[in-house]
Amino acid sequence: MVVIHTNDLHGQVLPRKNGLGEVVGGFSAIAARVRRERAEAERAGDGFLLLDAGDFFQGTPEGDLTHGVLPLEVMNSLRYDAIEVGNHEFDQGQENLRALAAKSASPFLCANLYEEATGKRPEYVRPFVVVEARGVRIGIVGLLTSGLKQVCLEKNTVGLVVRTEAEALVAAAAEARAAGAEVVVALTHCGYDVEQVLAAKVPDVPVIFGGHSHTSLPEGWREPSTGVLVCQNGGGGLSLTRAVLEFDSATHELLGAWAGHVIARDADGRDAEADAIQARYAPEIEKVMSEPVCEVSAAFTREGEGSSTLGNLVCDAMREAAGADIALHNRTGIRADLPAGTARLREMYQLSPFGNTIVTMELTGAEVLELVDGMFQEPRMFLETSGLAVDFDRMAPAGKRVVSASVGGEPIRADRAYKVATNNFLARGGDGHEVFTRGRNVRDTQVILLDAQIALARARSPLKPDPAPRLRPVIRQNRRNARPARRAA
Repeated sequence: MVVIHTNDLHGQVLPRKNGLGEVVGGFSAIAARVRRERAEAERAGDGFLLLDAGDFFQGTPEGDLTHGVLPLEVMNSLRYDAIEVGNHEFDQGQENLRALAAKSASPFLCANLYEEATGKRPEYVRPFVVVEARGVRIGIVGLLTSGLKQVCLEKNTVGLVVRTEAEALVAAAAEARAAGAEVVVALTHCGYDVEQVLAAKVPDVPVIFGGHSHTSLPEGWREPSTGVLVCQNGGGGLSLTRAVLEFDSATHELLGAWAGHVIARDADGRDAEADAIQARYAPEIEKVMSEPVCEVSAAFTREGEGSSTLGNLVCDAMREAAGADIALHNRTGIRADLPAGTARLREMYQLSPFGNTIVTMELTGAEVLELVDGMFQEPRMFLETSGLAVDFDRMAPAGKRVVSASVGGEPIRADRAYKVATNNFLARGGDGHEVFTRGRNVRDTQVILLDAQIALARARSPLKPDPAPRLRPVIRQNRRNARPARRAA
């Protein structure tokens, strides 16, 4: 049996160039590849499944401006067997998610999502589905990250509860078997770290088709003690997982599972139906997105152990729009680099596609230092800055990672209150930044971050990257020469 699995497509309808200059990805090339794989499986007499592990539309104009409908129409044409709900499916609210589920030709899955008031699952998701492929009944259980509340705006998940992944998988797998499934697989939007735990804890679910962390597993990852295979690709539709499941023809026992990645390329063919769907929406989208914004003299990137040139730009836009002393923004929330040349609204949009607003608050210098020290716990917590300069030692113990810090060129004062600007996701403690929830005089300015970036870009055009790092890693052997941060007595 052949299984094609996509994850974290993020509405990447249009193809892109990779590092080799090849035109790869895009829904048309993906669709063409999927149809070829299905046809080859049918000719060989094999079963075929098509699965998506979530975050299928949010992140591009093609996905966002059509509220997910354009990507979903292409997915409907491909006859996905199941779609797991990702955290970004909530970005335009539960009503939009409910509408997408009604338009979908494929079931939306999520076994661990419940309504707080009723204790029941929302009507737009099912815990599992049982499909038959060449006589084998496969149960597919869907799971969403239990950290949903930490990675979504509060207004979009009001009234929902997400239960523990492992507990939900065990229960839903049992239900699927009771409904006739001979083998159960998981379709998850939980992240590679959680999927590794599930592979160890739930050995009777032999394959996990995952997502959320955008982890590239070119041959999958096999849990050493249980043999459970975890599949995930890097997202954006640049590659697809192609897994092969081998069954005993008489007993339908799963004998083995293997996985690899295949690249979707325009050069290998485009899909006429996907192109036709895209063409219906393209004129209105392009009319909006082709507006020139500014000139960019050299590329801005998100690269760097410390601050990045693009992070500097985004944070400058926040700080200037809010009149703040300090601006802080999560690097993971900046979704694309900014290439040299004429930047159109499309390029600006791709930096910040989530509609976040700028929030201001007062934090003490001690709280700012706690935020910066804590951001080195894991990569998703890393913050970019404006107005704040920090020398840090990532390898130092927690509480001692900040070697020196200044605001506006002056040493930070632990007891002073600073006006801090951030986005409305971080303001409520997103990505584990609990310190933001202690802010005082909190105000949502209602200024959309994208609008602030466009205003700054137009004012500074042509844009030139600021080469001065604001977050500077300290070489450990030279650390004794660094000035210590001033803290409260």
